[in-house]
Amino acid sequence: GRSVRLFFTSQGHLGCGPYDIREGDEVWLLMDSRCPVILRKMPETKRYSLIGHAYLHGFMHGEMLDTG
Repeated sequence: GRSVRLFFTSQGHLGCGPYDIREGDEVWLLMDSRCPVILRKMPETKRYSLIGHAYLHGFMHGEMLDTG
């Protein structure tokens, strides 16, 4: 079966993530994480569900990370 899907972020960055990603899912760069993750906001709550890890071109080694 299929396990990964290509996607573009709303800013136009190319990524690859779990096959079940949906429009509206968010790519997060979490502190101390080795790679970006895909999170989905849970309806009517302030919680998120972890969908899986992602590859996001240009963000895998701390590129474009603003720590200021």
